[in-house]
Amino acid sequence: YRIKFKPEWKKEFPWITSSARDTVEAIFNAMDHKLLEEDNPWLRCTSFGVDNTSVNIGSHNSLKTRIKIKNPSVHISGCNCHILHNAAQKASEMFVDGTNFDVEELVIDLYYWFDKSTKRKNELQSFCIFCDISYKSLVKHITTRWLSLEIAVDRALKQLPGLISYFMSNDCAQAQFKRLKTALENPMAEVYLLFYQATLPAFTHANKFLQREEPMFHLLKAHLLHLYKSLLGKFVKPTEISANLNNLSSIDYTDICNQVEDRELVIGFITRQTVMKLFNEGSINKQSLSKFYKSVRQFFTSAMDYLIMWCPLGDEILDHAVWIDFERKLDVTFNSVEYFVG
Repeated sequence: YRIKFKPEWKKEFPWITSSARDTVEAIFNAMDHKLLEEDNPWLRCTSFGVDNTSVNIGSHNSLKTRIKIKNPSVHISGCNCHILHNAAQKASEMFVDGTNFDVEELVIDLYYWFDKSTKRKNELQSFCIFCDISYKSLVKHITTRWLSLEIAVDRALKQLPGLISYFMSNDCAQAQFKRLKTALENPMAEVYLLFYQATLPAFTHANKFLQREEPMFHLLKAHLLHLYKSLLGKFVKPTEISANLNNLSSIDYTDICNQVEDRELVIGFITRQTVMKLFNEGSINKQSLSKFYKSVRQFFTSAMDYLIMWCPLGDEILDHAVWIDFERKLDVTFNSVEYFVG
């Protein structure tokens, strides 16, 4: 999302530019000028943290390539929180393609349908009371802030009976209303929301950890590997994971032979109970059930594809940085210290 530029920021961050049209050259020159002005040559620069855009870390004509010319030893680090966000986003896009149901669009539409209308909120509150559930305001989800989706989904689920009653009992010609009514008429709507509720914490917990104020760089690799293992454990056979614990990225998780059966996919206990209840009652057929499980696999494989492509697990500096962690001192040698001071 965009932040309105404030002129006073120039005092503390003189390399910040107010125009989105500024070139890589202009941005770099502003940084270069400030470092020289402060008598801080590039040879004193050890690291550079930026967002994961091609302008910043691309292989050609980026800030990264220009900085490396000045000092090849500078460690360029992208935003790992952004990587986790994008991995979840890509996985969600694949899930939408498979199910033709967009959970993210649903919670956004729900929020804006009720946001500015006291009448609609009062009507929803009445339906919630009728369904014997507590009414609470729906949560606003912003697509560029993935952490908010988990909260928005959880709030929608808690009021789902009231929401369904509201839209099934009303009629409106507005496209947004029709879109919401169609979505909530789908018997699988609750299942999709429950799947997101059960799955998103793997991403949000890792993202929250990396956003802590204290330095986390020395713990980055361990927590990324934990996320790898957590996601793989949801759809890959345990024997494959245990056989490749030292190199999780080498697992061919796209091979259906290495994946668990549908009934063993980790989709959340309540999710499985709900989808099987719908199937046993005849509300959904075998084709719908298979379609859901296939979309779940697409969700997990897409997330893993993105993480393996963009996460810096192959970065040598992450291997050596663990010596800072006191609890890992028995796992490292003095070579890791020498790596940084040599």
